[in-house]
Amino acid sequence: MPKVSVNLTVEQHQNLQNLAETAGISLTDFVLQKLPITQEKKLQLKEIENALVFQASGDFTIPSLFSFADWNSFSSGSRRATPKKFYKKVLAGDYPGITFEGKNSANLAYYKKR
Repeated sequence: MPKVSVNLTVEQHQNLQNLAETAGISLTDFVLQKLPITQEKKLQLKEIENALVFQASGDFTIPSLFSFADWNSFSSGSRRATPKKFYKKVLAGDYPGITFEGKNSANLAYYKKR
């Protein structure tokens, strides 16, 4: 895969890092979103958070928050990485009212919304 290098000042780098963190994505993904190129659709924490607004109380898995077509439209890498980030944030207490309950028979983490 080709690489592109960009020289930034420390302040520019910090500003970009802050914007990426605010958006809930990596610095690389943030910069790529700003380029006029076609990209894979990546699952972001914000999309999970938005889906949870409409989730009724009870057990759920991350894929169950989305339709089959929507879930499969996300890149395979983001379908693995973003749920891990969500899991860590749940354990850290960043989502009050959501608890990790275990793994189901398909080895998917499931949670409970109270």
